[in-house]
Amino acid sequence: MRSVAGVDVAAVLTVPALPVDIRHQSKVDRGEVARRAARVLAGARSRRP
Repeated sequence: MRSVAGVDVAAVLTVPALPVDIRHQSKVDRGEVARRAARVLAGARSRRP
């Protein structure tokens, strides 16, 4: 997997559901995913959305 990503993998975060863009219910809200991941990787407790 590392060769595909091109960087070392620091963590794998799993969630029960991904946030979606309210305008396009099938489109993952990547900005929200990034914000949640940044909080967890910075040391915040993981919480349910």
